[in-house]
Amino acid sequence: MIRKRRNGPGASTTSRGRQAPRAMPWELAHAHHELGRHLAADERSPLGLDQTEHLNLARSTFEALGCRTDPRAPTGTDGPLT
Repeated sequence: MIRKRRNGPGASTTSRGRQAPRAMPWELAHAHHELGRHLAADERSPLGLDQTEHLNLARSTFEALGCRTDPRAPTGTDGPLT
C-alpha cells in the first residue's frame, strides 16, 4: 500500500518527537531524577542505567542549565538533589 505524505501541521511530529530530549533538557533531567529515585539499588532502567547513573545524569544536566541541585541551599553550595 502506498501512502501519501502529509503536509499539514502533524506531518513532522515523529521527527520533532525524536529531537525532544535535545530541545527540552530540563524535562530530560527531571525524568532521569525520577527514574533514579524510584529504581531499586540493584535494578536497571530500560536504558540500561542504574539508580546512581540516572541521578548523576540528572545532577549534571541541571547544573549545566544553571539550576541548583538543592533549592533550599544557598547559591554556590552543593546540596543533595531533591
